[in-house]
Amino acid sequence: MPRRHPVHLKIGVVMLFLDFPHVAGYVRGPLTLFPYPELGYSVTYHSDTGVDATVYVYHLNRSLIPDGADSPVVREELERALLDVMRLNRVLSPWFPAKVLLGCPPLAWEALYVSFLMDRLCLGWVSVSEIYLTGYRNHFFKVRCSWPQECHRSAEPAATELLIRLGEMLCRASERRFPESRR
Repeated sequence: MPRRHPVHLKIGVVMLFLDFPHVAGYVRGPLTLFPYPELGYSVTYHSDTGVDATVYVYHLNRSLIPDGADSPVVREELERALLDVMRLNRVLSPWFPAKVLLGCPPLAWEALYVSFLMDRLCLGWVSVSEIYLTGYRNHFFKVRCSWPQECHRSAEPAATELLIRLGEMLCRASERRFPESRR
C-alpha cells in the first residue's frame, strides 16, 4: 500500500485534516503553508506526463462556505480565481463553467470546473489549464491543473486520475456523497 501524506493544520479555530493520496505517475510536493491563516495551504502534484497540479485549501475569512458546488459563494470564488488567472496570463480561449464530479460514484464530490488555453510564449508553448473548485468543510478546495497543449493526449487521462483520487479523498474524509453527475 502506498504511503499517504496526512496534513493536519489549525486554521482559525478549525482543525482541518486531509489525507492527500499517493497517485501513480505523480510526485507529491511539499506542503506550502501561506503566511495568513485565511489563505490556507497548497500541495503540488507533478506527473511524468506533463501535468502540474496544485491543490489549494483556504477560507478567505468567509463565515460560511457550503459543501459542494451549488452555492453562490463557490461560484463567486470561481469567478475571482479566473480573474486572478487573467491578470497574470494571456488567456486564449473562452471558458464556460460546468458542474462535474471529482471521483466516481459513490465516492464523488461535486465541483465547478472551467478549462481554457493560456499563452505561454515566454516558455515557447501554449498550455491547457483547468480549475476545479468546491466547498469542503467550510473551506474552498481548489485544484489547478496545467499541461503543455502538445501533451494533451497523455496529460488529460493523468489529470483525470488525479482528480478521481482527490474526489475520493474528500468523500472518505466526509460523510457527504454526490452520487449523480450533472455534467
